[in-house]
Amino acid sequence: MNLPTRSLLLAPVLSLISLIGTGQASAAPLWQKPVLAPSGGLDIGIAPGPNGTLWVENATGTGVVMNIDATGAPVPGTSVHRLAHCEANASGLASSTRWGVWATCYQAGSVQKITPGSSSFPVATVHPWGLALDPRGNLWVADLSGSVTQYDASGKTTGVRISGLSASDHPVAIDNAGRIWVVEDGGVVQYSPAGAPTGVSISATHDVGAIAIDHAGNVWCISTGGDVLRGFSASGASLGGPIINPTQSPNRVYFATFDTKGNFWFSTGGAVQEVAGVGRTNGRGPAAAFSAPGQPTHVSVHRFANTATITFVAGREGNLPTHYLVTAYRNGRSAGVVCQLSSSRQCLVASLLPVKPYTFTVTAVNVLGRTSSMRSASVHFVVPGGLRPHAPVNLRIVHSSQSTVVLRWSPVVRGPSGPLTGYECNGGTSHSLFVTTPTCTLPRSAVSRHGGFVVLSVVSVDAAHRQSAPALIDIKLS
Repeated sequence: MNLPTRSLLLAPVLSLISLIGTGQASAAPLWQKPVLAPSGGLDIGIAPGPNGTLWVENATGTGVVMNIDATGAPVPGTSVHRLAHCEANASGLASSTRWGVWATCYQAGSVQKITPGSSSFPVATVHPWGLALDPRGNLWVADLSGSVTQYDASGKTTGVRISGLSASDHPVAIDNAGRIWVVEDGGVVQYSPAGAPTGVSISATHDVGAIAIDHAGNVWCISTGGDVLRGFSASGASLGGPIINPTQSPNRVYFATFDTKGNFWFSTGGAVQEVAGVGRTNGRGPAAAFSAPGQPTHVSVHRFANTATITFVAGREGNLPTHYLVTAYRNGRSAGVVCQLSSSRQCLVASLLPVKPYTFTVTAVNVLGRTSSMRSASVHFVVPGGLRPHAPVNLRIVHSSQSTVVLRWSPVVRGPSGPLTGYECNGGTSHSLFVTTPTCTLPRSAVSRHGGFVVLSVVSVDAAHRQSAPALIDIKLS
């Protein structure tokens, strides 16, 4: 997620002078390079294999199912399985450590067990497509006529059926509670283990192409073009912002799954692609994408008059891109976000009100919206006093031409109001030129004659935006 640095204006309470740094916070890559199907192949069905490997169903030729690693290489010691009577018609795939690996054959309409052992049974529905195993070992088969039917492992229908869906392909996923999730016309609908709608759904505005359930029971939806991944809880609530694929797939998405290490995979026919770590888990439960980013530390406020520079040290970012928000609080109430930072770790704010106590909170936010915050100590600011910076001295013209006038003066190191930020040069017009060194070049267009004479001026400017008295040159220029 590239979150560029930008300027904000929160007048009259706060005004942001500048945000320092650009770019995106560093993080391990999420989107891995696609693993291409074998030459001329069409990888459609995918399901998790042991130890983070993947079962892949190739729809070309005789219909081949094989176990591959994350690089696409066959897992040593595994067999290549060929579907019976399924030439160029393989479709869905499902697996379970307890119930084995199963595949659907689009035509002539069958469900086949691949391993351990092998078996096959015809299905009564037309053109089976999506396939999922529930916690009891029942098979749920979606077909192109608009229904999802439950079968037991022997191939007998159980009498449970979801009907009334559109006549199109329907990827299916089942969570640990036995709830069935079905992709329907770009959205997702949740059903109870008995096949009844639960009222939970995910909007079709997300253009869902395929779904998979992670270890924590959340459903992850990949768009039909493979360019956006979104996570939702079992109640349909968003887990946070979308995760954007930096290189959109040229092909449509068919199916999706999680491997046993918590990596999300989806198939596009020409390839399978991994989104690393999205559902990663450990012995303490969901981690990585489901944990908040590390808390920022050492939040410090460096103040001068009514300005402040907030600095901090970033915490652990995990494996997801993270950006940082700096929020100002006046008298305990939020005055708004004053900085949005990616690679930078400091924020400059001006025009802070006097007397009132301020605190600043730095919040780390990852791409899923998970947050972690740290607040600064309370600080006070003062109104810029009556003292102004010293005026420049020894102002003189060092060069004049038909196009420019060059001025130079002795630098003002420090005045009674504090350090300077620079100088403003003026040639008698409404526009001034700001410089940080004791010289400036005014274009003739910025120099205005008044009665044949020109008034050139330079003022010192401090960090509170106070200006000194002007140093002047009143001269007749040719």
